[in-house]
Amino acid sequence: MRRLGLRVFFLTVLFFPYLLLFSHFNQFSLPESSEIFWVLKNTFWQALGSALGSLILGWLLCQGVYQSVALLSGFPKWAHKGLELIRWGLALPFFLPTLFSLLVLLSVIEPFPLGMTGIIVTQTLINAGVIAWILKNHFDEKLLGLGEMAAVHGSSFYRFWRQALIVMKAEIFLVLVFVFSLSITSFSIPLTVGGGFGTTLEVLIYEKIRISGDWEQATFLSLLQLGLLALVSFLPKSQMRWQIGRAQAVSYFRSWIGFGAMIGFLALWILGFAWHAWVGFDKISSIPGLWSETLSLLLPSFLLAFSVSGVLFVLLGLSTLTMDDSFLQKIFVSFLAPSAAILGFVMVFLFPLGPEWTREKWVLGQTLMLFGVLYRWGWAQKIQSLQPQIETAQVLGANRMQQFRWLIVPQMAPLAGQLAGVAFFWALGDFAFSKILMTQTQTLGLLIEALMNNYRLDHAMFLMLILLAMGFAGFLIWKGLAYVLGRKSIEGL
Repeated sequence: MRRLGLRVFFLTVLFFPYLLLFSHFNQFSLPESSEIFWVLKNTFWQALGSALGSLILGWLLCQGVYQSVALLSGFPKWAHKGLELIRWGLALPFFLPTLFSLLVLLSVIEPFPLGMTGIIVTQTLINAGVIAWILKNHFDEKLLGLGEMAAVHGSSFYRFWRQALIVMKAEIFLVLVFVFSLSITSFSIPLTVGGGFGTTLEVLIYEKIRISGDWEQATFLSLLQLGLLALVSFLPKSQMRWQIGRAQAVSYFRSWIGFGAMIGFLALWILGFAWHAWVGFDKISSIPGLWSETLSLLLPSFLLAFSVSGVLFVLLGLSTLTMDDSFLQKIFVSFLAPSAAILGFVMVFLFPLGPEWTREKWVLGQTLMLFGVLYRWGWAQKIQSLQPQIETAQVLGANRMQQFRWLIVPQMAPLAGQLAGVAFFWALGDFAFSKILMTQTQTLGLLIEALMNNYRLDHAMFLMLILLAMGFAGFLIWKGLAYVLGRKSIEGL
């Protein structure tokens, strides 16, 4: 009965948008074949271009990381903390809200190239830092011995990498798939910098509903996108792990060109943001009423994002009760949320159309979009790692409540708090989904997006600094709550 109840609950929560969509629009309409070919071509080429660009730039940044390790090797151990700062600096644009990355790039790169080029440049610069560390992990695991042997035999740089690419072809393919799948589902980036020339499936779905009001074609396009994602989901994914090997001692893995690229990459994001945020602080009073409107949106934005992270924290906790249900575990790992564009409009039919329900719809939509991502982002692996301990506890006679309180909660709560903190950050910085659902500026993210669209980039950058401070505070709150929960669960043990 417990297993059946959990199955019904999770299947209802995860799949009711599809059921609701089909119940309202059960007649599909195919767009013209030329339009389908055009949008699929755009979607494919921007995703492929972003994947290749991220791989090339990531490889260059990876060489910069190795060069940094070599430079720090002669310093005391405390100086090696600088490598941690480099790691998080490179990963910064990937983990922060997309709105942050768009603001920085639009402010620093002048003139910014719109259309397909702008989409590829934006997604490349967002993903390249994380790709650098994924490649470093793979290089440490598979190329270390080959590099040391090549160095002994005096192999040239180009000859070594020509052979290394053959050895690493599977890992390189996984990296390409990782970025390709992220780029296919990107909505806010093509919507903002596409300029009408880089229309992708996500943007076309948005335009079909928002401009044409053609739900039948939008539904078909959403299912088409879902099919593409389902195909990609069957491919294995590259894991993000951070390791420091001794490969920095081999010259093939490092270069001063890569080191310069890494410094430029960090300067683009960190110094570019800091400078324009400071300029925005001086200009904030130039727009009458902006400061008062910002202050009025702080608490509602915080509460909305905290609600999303709270719901996800509970759902992740409940999912631990299903670790013995292989069917649900497969559903969680493979679950693909509906298109962000179509999900926003589906929310219109969940509750009465009055504005009093907008916030509840927003929280529900954000939860659906983030649950699958967070579950695959370390939660599934953590649950699997507990299986031997659960089996041992069962042999020793522990009941389900004892297993949950004394075994699962203490070990899963810290990760749940971190994932909830990340969800808080992402929900706080959302603007694309909010733009669909909300008719007025009800969040700080929407206010920043409005300033960005009006080319008030410095003002938007200063407000983004406030948003990041709120996001960091929310992340710390969730880490603290998870720590307290984990400690309380083992009291009296």
